[in-house]
Amino acid sequence: MLSSSRKILLVLVLLAMLVGSAFTTVSPARAAADAQQDDGRITVLLLGADTRPRYRTERPRTDSIMLLMVDPQQQTGGVLSIPRDLYVEIPGWGFSDRINAAYRLGGGELAMKTVEHNFGIQVDYYVLVEFDGFTTLIDEIGGLDVYVPRRIHDPLYPGMNGGFDPFTIEQGVQHMDGETALKYVRTRYTDSDFGRLQRQQDVLFALRDKVLSLNMLPTLIAKAPSLYATIGNSIRTNMGLGEMIAAAQAAYGIPRENIRSATIDRSHTTPFVTTQGADVLLPDEEKINALVAEVFWLSEE
Repeated sequence: MLSSSRKILLVLVLLAMLVGSAFTTVSPARAAADAQQDDGRITVLLLGADTRPRYRTERPRTDSIMLLMVDPQQQTGGVLSIPRDLYVEIPGWGFSDRINAAYRLGGGELAMKTVEHNFGIQVDYYVLVEFDGFTTLIDEIGGLDVYVPRRIHDPLYPGMNGGFDPFTIEQGVQHMDGETALKYVRTRYTDSDFGRLQRQQDVLFALRDKVLSLNMLPTLIAKAPSLYATIGNSIRTNMGLGEMIAAAQAAYGIPRENIRSATIDRSHTTPFVTTQGADVLLPDEEKINALVAEVFWLSEE
């Protein structure tokens, strides 16, 4: 189980790009200047990894891939979910593969380069969150209330140690603990990977709303300096403490209506079977470029 200090750092990292209000002794202008790109934007690649016991001996493929952006100058933000089966060029490796292979091949740095190479967006940081960190985070804040648009029954949900762990959740607003939330964002039996991408975003914004409603972030940031050294195996990131605080502060004041969100779905891709027999999604580059421009406010420039 994670220590309390690790839980708090994990909350801070996940919310840094999405929270609309924060407090720190660093001024907003100074914090934004410390973290931002030359054009004022800050981007974080948020990855979720399958770290069940049988996979701990190797670097994992990433189940969840989101690109998060805040622009403190324009007071805008963006969230783009990327399907794990998207077939892209892996820079420096001389071949294409599913995008979720990038982290396994070269860690966070290669995952960032792969997104940059295929989407034309500079990526400043990455954060990889393991399953146990995710469930602990949700439990630490008392669970989440999430609207479930339709009933889900997944008799083939994979168990943590092999076999199946059937999962059912009813339609409507449901209060989810960490284990339930993890199952909700991972299941795809009822619909598809595209439905799972939307559920991941719904849970992320529910997390944002919960922390804002309880005004938790000031406490998290105030404790961050004394807790930073305790980051353990629950997350992998290239963000330092100052960069975490700066990213959170850069999001200061951005209202929810100024945060655009979207997923790369079947309208932006074509199913394809490779010569090796792998089911992948071929990207429609023109449509994806247009979506990226919209989500990250590039079309307004």
